[in-house]
Amino acid sequence: MADEWGIIASTLANPKYKWRTIDGLEKETGLDRVTIVSNMATHEDAIIKSSIPSKDGKELFTTREHYRRNRSPWQAIASAITNKIE
Repeated sequence: MADEWGIIASTLANPKYKWRTIDGLEKETGLDRVTIVSNMATHEDAIIKSSIPSKDGKELFTTREHYRRNRSPWQAIASAITNKIE
């Protein structure tokens, strides 16, 4: 399971994307949805979910570290004020 988490975490940190859907993680990692979701639940302290869904209504995820590296200063301020991650 540790190897699976490493694959998922590195896929979430892919610099091509700010946020990832479960479908996108499935396609890129080759892992099934259950494996991805269970690993994300196990490592929930490292994962954040966007408060805004994708254009087609799917949940979006990233790692906390990836979010910190890629958010703008305005997003940081807004997140602090609203206590939401967008």
